[in-house]
Amino acid sequence: MHCLYPISRHTFIEFFSYKLIMHFGQHSSAVFSSILRKLSMPLMLAFAMLCATQSAHASDPPATSAGSVLFPEYERYFRIKSNALVNAALVPNIGVEAAFDKHFSFEAQLMYSPFTVARNYKLRILATQPELRYWTRDNKSGHFVGVHCTVAGFNVAFNDVRYQDPNHALWGLGLSYGWSRFLDKRRRWSVEFMVGVGYMNYSYDAYCNVPNGQKIGSGGGGYWGLTKAGISFSYNIGCHRKK
Repeated sequence: MHCLYPISRHTFIEFFSYKLIMHFGQHSSAVFSSILRKLSMPLMLAFAMLCATQSAHASDPPATSAGSVLFPEYERYFRIKSNALVNAALVPNIGVEAAFDKHFSFEAQLMYSPFTVARNYKLRILATQPELRYWTRDNKSGHFVGVHCTVAGFNVAFNDVRYQDPNHALWGLGLSYGWSRFLDKRRRWSVEFMVGVGYMNYSYDAYCNVPNGQKIGSGGGGYWGLTKAGISFSYNIGCHRKK
């Protein structure tokens, strides 16, 4: 069987941006290795900021039962969240967010989809988007801006063509803006709206979308545009009212 579907850079970009997803390849060990390499620097920077914050609090009074030196009661919280828009795209996801300063928090989101939706539509994805956020008022609600990176492996099929990352992950950097508010008086639940733009770099191999389909091309390039969007619902731990 011959695969006649045209391959072009624009075809791939349009398909990728339209789905708003990051994709998972079958060769998971190579993808995991690539993801860990690309995440090492952002995680080291986040850890360095955490250590600097802890050092700044070193001369503060000892912690009390109401809170800790690093996470005073008016600052501390931990959120478990999920992005409803990404879930609607058939990509289950979960995220966590924690504060380490009055105005700063760190979020990490994991997206995974193993689905073969139909014979000609496959959606296999493993992606993560860690983000460092600055809150204009405090780190519980209101407006925030963030810097995020994207790392993803993919194996997706659409009509006659299957796209697969060639043993290394897609990566990108971007800036985001969002707004969050509590949904109840006890501050256990909150909703968040956010959008991000930036750059992504990708490479792919294209195959005929049939069992053991032959390789018909390769490509890659850069993409500037939407890198993140969502409506997330969170369960909050430790978001108490200020006394």
